[in-house]
Amino acid sequence: MPGIEAALARYREAYVPSAAFPTPTSLLPINVVVAETPGEAAARAMPQAVQMVRLRTGAPLTAQLTIEEARAYRWSPREEAMRESVAAQWLIGTPHEVAARLRGRLEALGLDEAMIVPAGGAYQGEAFNEPAGRAETLRLLAEAVAE
Repeated sequence: MPGIEAALARYREAYVPSAAFPTPTSLLPINVVVAETPGEAAARAMPQAVQMVRLRTGAPLTAQLTIEEARAYRWSPREEAMRESVAAQWLIGTPHEVAARLRGRLEALGLDEAMIVPAGGAYQGEAFNEPAGRAETLRLLAEAVAE
């Protein structure tokens, strides 16, 4: 995450203290997908990955795909490289694995806070407005972080 490291360093170097905020504070939003298995977490992350690639390539944005539709998506080599780059910034995996990586990222970047963005998609038949993957991500991560 070299771009984020550089931005945080610049912010901290240029920070002007005030009475209300004597020291700089930092918050970073982090896309997270947590499931019981790495394969399930990767599957739940796929629909959002398709959307991010579409957004970054200027492709038409549509309703988010289901997990089944995202699995069938045919990636061009350019899109595949972009998907890998996008997903590398996310925390995707099992509860304890993601909790450890989250703690590591907070420490490595000197962050005061992380805003967890649950990015888990939905299987066909699950509610799109309340994807089970998002709720499961938050529940599993909260349990792992609390241990």
